[in-house]
Amino acid sequence: MKRLFTQLTMVMMTLVMGMTLTSCDDDVEQAYDLNGVWEGWVTTVRYSDRFGEYEEEWESTIEFVQDGDFSRGGYGYEQDISPNGRVYRNTFEWSVRNSRIYMYYDDGSDIVIDRYSQTNSRFSGIFCDARTYDEVASFRLIKTYDSHDDWWRAGTRAADNDSTKIVQPANSIPERR
Repeated sequence: MKRLFTQLTMVMMTLVMGMTLTSCDDDVEQAYDLNGVWEGWVTTVRYSDRFGEYEEEWESTIEFVQDGDFSRGGYGYEQDISPNGRVYRNTFEWSVRNSRIYMYYDDGSDIVIDRYSQTNSRFSGIFCDARTYDEVASFRLIKTYDSHDDWWRAGTRAADNDSTKIVQPANSIPERR
């Protein structure tokens, strides 16, 4: 009887651990997939008395560096080029928690991304202010470098279906819409 009780206890502990660690595993997997350099366009909405509300598209490069293969975050940098050619650079720390991506910039800005779509090669969604949850910008990026895979270093990237690889210059970015 004691042996049966011990075995049932071990099975129950294993099941509980499996259920509680599931979301952590998803966050680690998301962080692993983010690791690398993403390039494309960030679209902001501006307002002026003269023109009313209008959009600006900024050319953007964002690099996520994971702290280790089983980490939920790390550090990174972002470089944005405005439509008039001004360059803005900033560094940040980032983490994935409950399938949300949190970015803490050195200038004091905190961004959360929780409405997004990501494949191995494309990443798009909405940047929201982490304090007010107001939308700040939308983004469309493609992965141009992944430190996890050797074939990325050779100048290739995965297509949307991960079984096909297409050769593309490492510095190419998606076309403006």
